[in-house]
Amino acid sequence: MNPKVAILGAASWIGESLTQALARRMPGIAVVGTTRGRKPDSGIPFGVFTNAESERLVAWLEGQAVTHVVNLARGEDEDSFQAHLRLIDYGKAHGARYFYASSFNACDAQLAYDHLESEKPSAASDYGRFKARCEQALEGSGVRHAIFRFAGIHGWAPNRCARTEAFLKALQAGEAVEAPLQVLQNRLFVSDLAQMMAAVTLADGEGVFHLGTVDASEELDFLRRLAQAFGYPPDQVVPGEVMPTNANMVPGRIFELLGHEFRRTEAQTLAQVAATPP
Repeated sequence: MNPKVAILGAASWIGESLTQALARRMPGIAVVGTTRGRKPDSGIPFGVFTNAESERLVAWLEGQAVTHVVNLARGEDEDSFQAHLRLIDYGKAHGARYFYASSFNACDAQLAYDHLESEKPSAASDYGRFKARCEQALEGSGVRHAIFRFAGIHGWAPNRCARTEAFLKALQAGEAVEAPLQVLQNRLFVSDLAQMMAAVTLADGEGVFHLGTVDASEELDFLRRLAQAFGYPPDQVVPGEVMPTNANMVPGRIFELLGHEFRRTEAQTLAQVAATPP
C-alpha cells in the first residue's frame, strides 16, 4: 500500500521543506497537512486545527486514511501533550507510523558528553522538559514510531525571517553580531534536514534518529565562517556571553538505515547556505 503522509505543522519552515522533500523522494506521493491558520505555500490539502482540538484532528486523520504522521507542530502546553497522546492512540488503532520532531533540548541537561541516540531524555529547560515528556510517552507505547532529534538549522524560510537571514541582514548593515560562547552544535541546512526526515519516514524507520552533520563546532567559530562565506569579515562576529550548551547530536541510525546518503559536514552546510540567499 502506498503511504499517505500527514505533516502536522505543514505551513512551518521545516514543514514546507518536508513537503517538497517527500515529493522528490517519491513522486506522486499523497501528502496532506495541518496548520493553525496560515495556508501552506506548497498547495497540499490541509485542515486547520488548534492544539486543543485533538479529537477533531484524529477524526480528520481517519477521514484522510493517513498511514504516516509527521508531527512538526509547535506548542508546549498540556493541550499539546494531550494531542500527542491522541496521535499515539491513532497510530495504534490504525497501524499508522508516528514520526515525532523532538530536538536536542530533550537532552539539554547533559553537558559533559556529545549525545548518542541511545541516550535517554534528560532536560533542564522548560522546552526540553516538554520534549522529553513526549519522548517518554512514546517509549513502550506500542505505536511504531521514530523520534527526530536535531540542533541548529540554517537556511531561508519562505514565510518568515529565519536566523540565517537575520544574521545576513545584520552583517549587511555593518553591525557587530554577538555569538554566545561554549555553545557546541552540529548544524544542518534546512533542506538537508527535510530530506533526512522524508527518507526515514518513507523507509519506515523506527527509534531515535539524530539528524545532523558528522562534525560539530562552537557557535562563534561557525558564525565567523558563515560571515566569511557571505563575503564579510569574520571579526564582525564578536564573542558574547557564556552559555554552556552541548547540542552535538551524533548521527548513527540514519547511516544504518540508508547507508551514507546523508553523511553531511558543516562545510557542506556553509556552502549550501551561502549559495542560496533570499
